[in-house]
Amino acid sequence: MGCNARSSAGPVCRLGALLISPVGILFSLALSLLVCPGCGMDEGSSGQIEPGTVFLSEQGTLQGTEPAVLPVTIPYGVSLLDITLEVTAGEADLLAGVEDPPTDYFCFGQGLGKQKILVGPGSHQPLEARTWYVEVVSPFGTGAEWRLTAQRRPGSSALPLTEQEGDIPAGQSVSIALAIPEDADSLEIVLESLQGDADLLLGFGQLQEASLSLNPGTGFEVVTLGPETVEPLRGQTAIARLESYDQDTRYRFTATYLAASPEGPPAAAP
Repeated sequence: MGCNARSSAGPVCRLGALLISPVGILFSLALSLLVCPGCGMDEGSSGQIEPGTVFLSEQGTLQGTEPAVLPVTIPYGVSLLDITLEVTAGEADLLAGVEDPPTDYFCFGQGLGKQKILVGPGSHQPLEARTWYVEVVSPFGTGAEWRLTAQRRPGSSALPLTEQEGDIPAGQSVSIALAIPEDADSLEIVLESLQGDADLLLGFGQLQEASLSLNPGTGFEVVTLGPETVEPLRGQTAIARLESYDQDTRYRFTATYLAASPEGPPAAAP
């Protein structure tokens, strides 16, 4: 705890207020650094950044292939960064990283809907308190309308579909069948490479690699499916394929879904 007006740091910090001579002031400053090492540090360094805290919220329109590059300052105390792009018209790709233009993480757009990048301290470009950059670009120049949010990963009311951990030898893959519930409104599938590097590919029936995430190294691969995709697939089975190419991979796999709001009976006429 720092020695400030809002703290109750005890007699050592109170002593500094009583020592008003130059020697006393120097003594009190030195003593406060020894006893109160948090003095002068920003509040975020204590780790008290609430889940769901928003660091960037923007929306815009892309025309042609000119990208929109947005800086976002990430403070201390953020354990997992969630960058979500929602495309409401056209098609756009999402990129993020510590350089301008960003190249550390990417997510390919597939038309309307949401796409997501997650970054944590164990990711190949670790999450750090600094300025990050997020890029939204229309890959084929067709343009797009979009909304973007960068925040500390919020809590969720999503329902669990499956969760498992395991190992994938180099050059091999693991397939996981996902039965999409009848009441599913959206799906989020997250593959975390704890060690090594695995990619996430998702297919439906005869469709192969309908959605995919191919970031390098350790960290997260995320595929999200919204109402426009999930609705015709309710009750069907999706196949998630986890591929480890050139090294052994230790992974954690999680699939969750949000249930559609039940439609109640129409109100009776008065």
